[in-house]
Amino acid sequence: MSNTFLDNLFSVSNVGYTENGGVTRKTTGSAVLDMFGAGAAYRARSEEDIISLFRTAFLEDPLMALKCLFYIGDCRGGKLVA
Repeated sequence: MSNTFLDNLFSVSNVGYTENGGVTRKTTGSAVLDMFGAGAAYRARSEEDIISLFRTAFLEDPLMALKCLFYIGDCRGGKLVA
């Protein structure tokens, strides 16, 4: 059974803004998808922040978090290619 009040509260508090002022969501609701989506921006994040994001994703789905981690760091086909 879903709690409509809590669902609406999450929806309202999940609104953010892009650098250009566009409306966006702060989170997808999935730690693994959030980790994947922020992949290219890891260069600008602190080591503690990256570890925290990975740890949260790993607790949600260990296999997908590891796959995402290796994809992001892949030197030829990943997101961190210079």
